[in-house]
Amino acid sequence: MTREHPIELVLDRLDNVRQNGSGWTGRCPAHEDRQNSLSIAEGTNGRVLMKCFRGCTFVEIVAAMKLEPPDLFPADGGGQGGDPRPRSGREHSNADSGGLTLGEYAEAKGLPEAFLRSLGVTQIYLDGRPTVRVPYRHLDGTEAAVRFRLALGGENRFRWKSGSKPTLYGLSFLDRARDAGHVVLVEDESDCHTLWCHGVPALGLPGAGTWREDRDAPHFDGIPLIYVLIEPDGGGEAVKKWLAGSSIRDRVRLVSLEGHKDPSELHVSDPDAFAERWQQAIATALPWTEIEREAQDEAAAQAFAGAADLLADPLLLDRVRDVMRARGYAGHLNPPLIAYVGISSRLLLRPMNVVFVAPSGAGKNRAVDTAAELVPPEAIHVVKAGSARALVYAEESFEHRVVVYSEADSIPEDGPAASAVRSLAEDNSLAYDVVEQSPLTGRWQTRHIVKPGPTSLITTSTRSLREQMGTRVLEVSIPDDPRQTRNILKAHARGAVPSRAEVVDLAPFHALQTWLKLAGERQVAVPFAAVLAELVPATAVRMRRDFRELLTCIQTVALLYQCQRPRTREGWVEASIEDYATARDLLSPIFDTAAAEGVTAAVRETVEAVNEGEEISEAELARRLKLSKATVSYRVKRCLRGGWLVNGEQRKGQPAKLSRGVPLPEAMTALPTPERVREVFERSNANDDE
Repeated sequence: MTREHPIELVLDRLDNVRQNGSGWTGRCPAHEDRQNSLSIAEGTNGRVLMKCFRGCTFVEIVAAMKLEPPDLFPADGGGQGGDPRPRSGREHSNADSGGLTLGEYAEAKGLPEAFLRSLGVTQIYLDGRPTVRVPYRHLDGTEAAVRFRLALGGENRFRWKSGSKPTLYGLSFLDRARDAGHVVLVEDESDCHTLWCHGVPALGLPGAGTWREDRDAPHFDGIPLIYVLIEPDGGGEAVKKWLAGSSIRDRVRLVSLEGHKDPSELHVSDPDAFAERWQQAIATALPWTEIEREAQDEAAAQAFAGAADLLADPLLLDRVRDVMRARGYAGHLNPPLIAYVGISSRLLLRPMNVVFVAPSGAGKNRAVDTAAELVPPEAIHVVKAGSARALVYAEESFEHRVVVYSEADSIPEDGPAASAVRSLAEDNSLAYDVVEQSPLTGRWQTRHIVKPGPTSLITTSTRSLREQMGTRVLEVSIPDDPRQTRNILKAHARGAVPSRAEVVDLAPFHALQTWLKLAGERQVAVPFAAVLAELVPATAVRMRRDFRELLTCIQTVALLYQCQRPRTREGWVEASIEDYATARDLLSPIFDTAAAEGVTAAVRETVEAVNEGEEISEAELARRLKLSKATVSYRVKRCLRGGWLVNGEQRKGQPAKLSRGVPLPEAMTALPTPERVREVFERSNANDDE
């Protein structure tokens, strides 16, 4: 066999070779192959092209045949063999450039080639060109991933091996980091190579945006000090973004290399001076907490300047109403204002949970969207559709945020995921246990996923939620009367013609929420809470839950007005009777309904339209109420569930015969007037003074 015919050299060493068009197939010698996974072809210049469809590399295949890559070069010195599939122009350009040898990489980085080989870094041939192969390993030393370096520069200088599952680079050095009491987190393998060469414990993150909290953060357990290199580019900002929500941030110091991009560049510029210059950079590294505090203080000052007028306005919530109306909301303003208060309550230790219940098309989501426009987008996490566990596995933090389920049907009703969402509504945080393979040990184990709160929950539905979830949320009805419908129609009409109305600036309202989050006081005392507990009716069991929502609503109103409220000796904001009056205006219909065993004003109107002793159809009831059949049908279903109406027609498909059922509970005002609360509270204080 001569070097003029390398294709024959290959075919002679393969099993089950079969002709396939202009090429051949055979069993790949690099793995146990029973199905001819290897494709072989001869390039136009005589080089051998091989592709294993199970993922074996060209070098692995050649080694399994006990050959060397040069054996497959044609006599004229043509390029190395590889993937037989056509390559793009960019790939051809890279191949023509000659690739990257380990020697070239070592020289460019100023590192001994033997040292790199001791780290497992090798040279292979990929797509017909020399390539630096960098293995990523698990803690036990097994290979987790491989990244190929095809060039020193350019956008396409890196490529992952098929099937790779990237992890932190250099996990085998973790023990050294724990012994040293510190570690450096960098963005590139070459930075790790440089630091390791100088005896500095380091780990590499394969790309600034590839951090996974659940996978990566546990590796830093037991390491008290973590230096994170911030490069002067977009990657550095990406690092700061994930670091802000990471559990390791309190142990982090940020390292910046003045005049140099990274440790590799610092080393190449002057290897002899590297150790001294690196120590200077470490000595001047700033704690992340300090940088974060300075950034927050600056952002808070800017937000306060933007929101100062609102924070000092005794008619703050009236201005919120005005903006909602100016932005096109046409219905009764209580629902969107309740949504706004609910969203604002995310900053408290115990936020509100709210469900808006109304027929389809009544404007439930419009009320929530109108409120959401007045807060920064990052305050809200919207769940529109997805798997039951999508919220559990979401990477982002929900602390002091609102989770909005656009439709309650998206909330899981059964199983562990449902329990997790209920814990979000009950405990204002999410907890879930899952069995999965540990990224540290590779063993299967139970992982306890916790999304710390406080977290608020808001959703919409066409019916009351099932009992387990319904007992954890405040139910708000959307009016369905003709007047409400007429107002909405007029709003749609206004949107169909050019408008000369002044554009509403939402920036001050966003600044208000930003300042409350960054610098506002979140502890709110309600000094008259005990008085309220005595004055509200205790006949309905539901009051046990709704009363807590009432207190949260009062606290949220005081939170918004905190620059105009006194403070307790402990520094808490002190809610006023005026804050209760505002909360009462918003929630009174809800509490009146609860006290009346779930009878809303709409339900009462519907039942009272049926005279004692008569039977009428839904069509006749719709005529009497001057409502659509669909609206009346929705109301009748609620009346039938409560037993206040009964249907005497038992035959399916026949018009209903509606008559009075059990008597309606007496209408009552559940929440005491502000004047009554003030009177009892002042009398109670006077008695205490005596």
